[in-house]
Amino acid sequence: MKLTEAKLKQMILEALGEESLDALLSQRGFEPYKHKNLFKSPTLHQTYNSRSWWTKDEKVQFTVQYNIVNNGSTLKYEATGFSKRRLKKRLRQATGKRFRIAFGEIELDFNNESHPKDLKTEENLKKADALMLSVERGEISQQLMMYASKKNPGKV
Repeated sequence: MKLTEAKLKQMILEALGEESLDALLSQRGFEPYKHKNLFKSPTLHQTYNSRSWWTKDEKVQFTVQYNIVNNGSTLKYEATGFSKRRLKKRLRQATGKRFRIAFGEIELDFNNESHPKDLKTEENLKKADALMLSVERGEISQQLMMYASKKNPGKV
């Protein structure tokens, strides 16, 4: 195996536990969904955000949604999936099924710089991603491994 600079950086980030949601998803063969018209564009709003990623074969979707509620003191999150793929019988997941991966609430501290104040910017979305991953990384990783495409052998 050839060790590239990108692979080394990825290994360091994983060891530090600072891997971003985008990096976690791209390792499993997911790409951000590119919206083609105004009505389906990604939502960047002060208190709401929803983004989606699809596998390259467009058979599995991963969506994360954030809401800031209670006058900005609580971040609610929900990560869901949708599969058009038939999975192993032991998983009991049928084709075309929606499934919930993770959901919950995190109390926000206005004085903490690592907590998002709103969801209008990419920087604040990355902060929300990091908070959600600090709680749900294991569950999300486990679900992504089950749904990762077999056609992406280079992805770990």
